[in-house]
Amino acid sequence: MKNRKFFEIIGLLSVVGSLIFVGLEINQNTTAVRGATQQAVSSQVAEMYRIGAENERMANLVSKAFQDISKTDISESDYVSLWMYQMMGFRRIENIYLQYKNGLLTKDAFSRIGMGIYRTKIVREIWEIWSKFIQPRLISIACTSKPIRRQRAKVIPKADGTVLEIGFGSGHNLPFYNKNNVKKIIGLEPSVNMQKLSKRRLKNFNINFELLTERAEEIPLESNSIDSVVCTYTLCSISKPELALSEIKRVLKKNGKFIFTEHAISPDLKINKKC
Repeated sequence: MKNRKFFEIIGLLSVVGSLIFVGLEINQNTTAVRGATQQAVSSQVAEMYRIGAENERMANLVSKAFQDISKTDISESDYVSLWMYQMMGFRRIENIYLQYKNGLLTKDAFSRIGMGIYRTKIVREIWEIWSKFIQPRLISIACTSKPIRRQRAKVIPKADGTVLEIGFGSGHNLPFYNKNNVKKIIGLEPSVNMQKLSKRRLKNFNINFELLTERAEEIPLESNSIDSVVCTYTLCSISKPELALSEIKRVLKKNGKFIFTEHAISPDLKINKKC
């Protein structure tokens, strides 16, 4: 009996020791990922500064941008050059924002990328075109890869009853719903430009559908009214995901389903370094 208790204590200590070791390893990996992310952002920002420093034409265009010029004040070729340069900047801002939301960067990362240029008139014009016409289509295309489609096929058919889809986007989930089990789909999508892309798919999809131009942090639906909530690759784009999750819990019925798929930081450092 004593031997049994002895071995139980040894086993318990072994488990506790393993958990502590795993916790330390996770903490070490997170610190390493955070450091690698900081370094990557610094390298990206430095690359843009290098281009401006070495390219006299680009330096001149950046200088003009701060003089509150618009597209009509420069040549077509200069506008295209500035456009491409700022596309690099927009991608970096988006990357920094996502890393900030994931807790890998602090707010001071934004001050390191020279935000002043993004507040100028011509760059705001470029952003307007990018965000309205180009970005929605790029996001839509990016969400059609085979791995993503396979994951949608795994989870979307599980939805039934009255379904609320968070971040309806351009409607990529529509083909995967089981129409026999779905009574109605309510698509929550704050971007009017993404909604425009979804209209073509909705025309070919015969089901009771309602579109809400609202954000997930404040869902305009009654509590305990939804059978299934679907959320695929969306939480990373929501400013306050904790509020969104709270709202999802509120609108779900007591025995409702929350069906979600998200991308996240890989536990493999080698993969994170490549991203």
